Amino acid sequence: MTDALVDLGKTRCRLRLVSEGQVLTEGSGVGAPGLAAPEGVSAAAHSVLTLLDSVVPALAPTPLRAIVVGAAGAIAAPAAADQLARELLERTPARAAVVTSDAITSHVGALGAEPGVALVVGTGAVAVALDERGRLAVEDGGGPVTGDLGSGAWIGAEALRRAEAGAQPLAALARARFGDDWHDLAADAGSYELARRRGTFVPDVARSAREGDPVSRAVISAAADHLAATVRAARAPLFDRSAAVPVALLGGLTTLGALLTDRLACGIAPSRFVPAQGSALDGAATLLEREDLPHEAYVVRRGA
Repeated sequence: MTDALVDLGKTRCRLRLVSEGQVLTEGSGVGAPGLAAPEGVSAAAHSVLTLLDSVVPALAPTPLRAIVVGAAGAIAAPAAADQLARELLERTPARAAVVTSDAITSHVGALGAEPGVALVVGTGAVAVALDERGRLAVEDGGGPVTGDLGSGAWIGAEALRRAEAGAQPLAALARARFGDDWHDLAADAGSYELARRRGTFVPDVARSAREGDPVSRAVISAAADHLAATVRAARAPLFDRSAAVPVALLGGLTTLGALLTDRLACGIAPSRFVPAQGSALDGAATLLEREDLPHEAYVVRRGA
């Protein structure tokens, strides 16, 4: 029997097919704006089904047992999560459909059944805190217009703004990355495609910071400060202020290494960094097999 595990974010959708614990194939495609958005269920279903169709040959000859989706916006729109589960049952051969938030699958993947905070930072940024009683707190994840502070999109936008103000070598790096119209990316505007493009500037900013450019280092330090504030806000309603709450960092910005984590570690004290046990896709696999986790209240299950 084969299971389909899906991590559906706002800019990217990732899928992993597994059978008896073995990975058959993986793929990625376009994300969806979130289940809470207008037409969010239709957009989510389209993203998942399009990606699933692209890897269907890897299924043969085994049938699809279950599909598990961690979708952005599921916590804010539980009815939409239920609708998506039902639609996936109708439109795929899966016998069971499990839908939850990508924040939940990330937390389970990073920390298993343990309480703590998962800080997920890629194009966007969100901190997900869960305590031993199953109480949940989510901070940021607000998207490129009003949130995602400290994210890859935020770093790219801030670096571009400073390049516009004359900061070198960031201006030269922006021109090399985006061409002569790089100034357009620095203008205030909000869309997920723009956020994705700005996020591609992060490797250049990181390289410049490692080479000693003070402006580039300042941009990443400011991002770390924003992310630390997000972690503090997520843990505040659930944990004692003096508790050494475990925090796992996952997502694309882990590639920044010490440039990010050294300052971030100071900002989240007394919380402490722990290695992430796995990814959101690993969390989806765990949720398929276990219904006894404290996260269960945020999971929709339909079918056999």
